[in-house]
Amino acid sequence: MTNINNQDTSQAVSDAICMWSLDRRTRKIEVDDNYLEIVGEQHQGHILLDDFIKLFSTQEAKRVALLVAGVIANKGMEQTHTVVHSKKGGSRLLELTLWLSPEFDYSIQGTLQLVSLIPSQSSIDRLLFNYFSMGNFSVIVADQYTNIIYSNHHANQSFGYDAHELLGSKTRIFNARKHDKEFYTQLWSSLDTHGFWHGKILTKHKNGDISPLDSEIHKVVDSETSQPFYIAISRNIKGSTHRLTGRNIGGIDLETYLPVKSKLIDNIAGLIRSKQEKRTVISVAFAPLTKGDKAISTELSQAFHSLINDYHSAYCGNQQYVVAFRCNSDLDTILSRIKQLITHLRSLNNRSLSVAISQGNIGISVFGRDANNATDLVEHSILAMVESHATDGSNISFYDDNIHLELSRKEGIPDYLNDSLDRKAIEPWYQAIVSTQTWRIVKFEALCRFQNASEFGYRLDELIAVAEQQGRITELDDTICLKALNDLSTIHKLLSDNSIGLTLNRSLYNDVASASLPKALTLVLDSKVAQQNITLEITESAYFEGNSQQQQQLEAIRKQGVSIAIDDFGTGYSSFSYLYQSRFDLLKIDQSFVRNLKKATKAYFIVETIVMLAKKLGIEVIAEGVETLEETQLLYELGVTYLQGFYFSKPLPISDIKKSKNYYKNIDKLSSLHVTQSAQKLGVFCNKRHPTISLDGTFKQVLDIFDHCSVSSIPVLAEGKCVGLIEREAFGYVLSPTTGGVGETKKDLENLNRHIQGIVKRSFSQIDAKGFVSNISSMMESSLALPWVVCDTKGMYLGMIDEKMVMDYLLLRVRQS
Repeated sequence: MTNINNQDTSQAVSDAICMWSLDRRTRKIEVDDNYLEIVGEQHQGHILLDDFIKLFSTQEAKRVALLVAGVIANKGMEQTHTVVHSKKGGSRLLELTLWLSPEFDYSIQGTLQLVSLIPSQSSIDRLLFNYFSMGNFSVIVADQYTNIIYSNHHANQSFGYDAHELLGSKTRIFNARKHDKEFYTQLWSSLDTHGFWHGKILTKHKNGDISPLDSEIHKVVDSETSQPFYIAISRNIKGSTHRLTGRNIGGIDLETYLPVKSKLIDNIAGLIRSKQEKRTVISVAFAPLTKGDKAISTELSQAFHSLINDYHSAYCGNQQYVVAFRCNSDLDTILSRIKQLITHLRSLNNRSLSVAISQGNIGISVFGRDANNATDLVEHSILAMVESHATDGSNISFYDDNIHLELSRKEGIPDYLNDSLDRKAIEPWYQAIVSTQTWRIVKFEALCRFQNASEFGYRLDELIAVAEQQGRITELDDTICLKALNDLSTIHKLLSDNSIGLTLNRSLYNDVASASLPKALTLVLDSKVAQQNITLEITESAYFEGNSQQQQQLEAIRKQGVSIAIDDFGTGYSSFSYLYQSRFDLLKIDQSFVRNLKKATKAYFIVETIVMLAKKLGIEVIAEGVETLEETQLLYELGVTYLQGFYFSKPLPISDIKKSKNYYKNIDKLSSLHVTQSAQKLGVFCNKRHPTISLDGTFKQVLDIFDHCSVSSIPVLAEGKCVGLIEREAFGYVLSPTTGGVGETKKDLENLNRHIQGIVKRSFSQIDAKGFVSNISSMMESSLALPWVVCDTKGMYLGMIDEKMVMDYLLLRVRQS
């Protein structure tokens, strides 16, 4: 692959050009001797059109076919870049030029030139080729100098560029200039160290718009030249609010593109350090009244972006914004500057925005008066904002004495915590974890309880947070751990079961993290308790954000026979993307997904996916927060290994541990539960929420589905069976360009009332629901066309498996390999 060595990658690998001519009557393509060098396929002076088409992915073949149709209709010339896959292995990026023969209408002529090769030695080759067959991923290929050597059709459309504009350009053409140097340093470090980076990144389009992308970048090294090149596979998630809320990268909130609170605090700290006489810093917190209107939320983000000069803005989540600025410390100036800020935001020629700010709450904190550091300054303005309703008819509240009452309560927490730790006045309470195979208690989770905390109004989460801040969290964990290990023999005696295990929580908070895990292992080994009966549980964020040293410590603990569990799985991280790196034995599904679990809901499908992937990786699953028999049955049917929650037992002190068996009164109900289908069957794996349409449906119904759902095809059902598909691309050809637009005609409306029978594609791939997910690879190799319609033994429709689902599965397999 010699082009990887060339800084000018807009030039082709070879100067050789293949001349070709297609006879549409015989469907034969005449080629010259350069065809072998450029395409990598043998020939005898000609090839069949059908054989040539097989070199393309489905998506690329359709796109090239449209170019051919355009040449025939316009009698012009077309030029594009495309990808083919050689039977010898490896993908080839080609420049394709085609035109209508000036002599014969039945002849199309053109040229082929090789742009670059992708080595067959890399598993990325097949992965990349498969991604080219899908229309919803942007693919960018760059050489070692970050020159772009290929962009697929979806990338060109998404970013607003023509292919020739990107070819040879630097990848910085997409730089939104929102991330700091540290973000890119970590990205390149991951590529250099692991050959892979995955995360969210803000990207600029040609028109200047900015969008968040869920991106993967793979580093691939040419086996012949040892030169690297980079493949970026991305999906725009700008419209996926549920995936953006609360997420940030490099200190930038993905929902608003404003700095997050921690970034603002750093900026304020800089202002405070650069002291100026008779000057102070003001923090103003806003909670505009949006009433859930997303349009107003977007306008608010733009309004706070418009603040320039010495204003520093941030988004703090939950529709809360904070603006900080420096001004003279006299009260008149402070009031004047605050008034200027609020007036500016209210006067942005947008009445709905003005109303949202005017009717919302505003809180103000002044450095030197209400706070002596950047963190307190911001937090006090937010507290004042929350308490704005207590002011006399105004929505603006300064940080005042009423809020100090709450702070006084909180200020007592450190003393209470330290006294409790010093006196060891902390006890483990135990909550049962039940096996879904035997409905017996297999272990207890040891939970921290402070003596008399409720008398002082202190919550457990507050106490733990202060313990982390005070650097005493490991000591707290050790106290509970030691007492629980000592209690285990008593638990065995009281419950007459020596096989019952123990789950111990460990914090990996900041600086104390490096000492926490080794200390836990020492306590376990010194206790003489059987290591296989012990599980150490850490939070998801702590696990995935942990450094290499912590990962090594976790692996050492596992080698001693102690299990590792991940708590709160699915709540705060890109969980699925990191499953393949798993160095843990159990994962605990957060109770937010379990509470009020119902079949065919979003939470249900999330749990279903977690269980399916975990089983494939040999990881056991615990669901916490189980409170009803209905939740128990659904989780059992989905294949969850262990259950924990009030349905079985509340946390209990050692003195009441026998009460943990009170759920045995329901043992007959539990024993009667049955699994409807294996989580590894295609009938479970398939998308049961995929939109469908009846055979007597109308064009209007089809249009509504395609307008609101990102699907490429719709199954057509008759009496519960699939009788065909309606494909998005084909449907577009039967509609007038004015349909649904400003120029929509009466004929367009009449056309939408037509029934769909005449446009149903009757040939499609149908698969048995009893097949296994593990068969997907062989099904792909057998060229079984996607999408796949999943049916039961009676031929009744169950769901769909589309290209995205298959590619996600194949990607997981590639990561495992």
